Amino acid sequence: MDSTKDGSFLVATTANYLMVYKTAVGNVNGYLTSLKKLKLKPAKIELSEEIKDKYGLHDFNFTKAKFDNPFDSEEKYIISTVGRCLLMWSIEDVFNGNIEPKVRAIFEKL
Repeated sequence: MDSTKDGSFLVATTANYLMVYKTAVGNVNGYLTSLKKLKLKPAKIELSEEIKDKYGLHDFNFTKAKFDNPFDSEEKYIISTVGRCLLMWSIEDVFNGNIEPKVRAIFEKL
């Protein structure tokens, strides 16, 4: 599990998918007040069959997902690796329904 610096998002990692949770909505902070009444749904990130086929990711586990850590601004991306691929998702895109990753690097086999 990882959190943004301000605590407004959490990301949880499982072997086959990531779950991203909003912990703040407007002025309501989920650490201080229950968000249950808002019925927020977490974003579930799974790899599409197209991505799995393109990069040969049929038997994989996500590594622990983390938020990027810029020094002078708030986090914008979720980062994880799968197999030989470094994957990134824009937090904004994920909550707008776009869960396709940006493949940033493909590592060589050792």
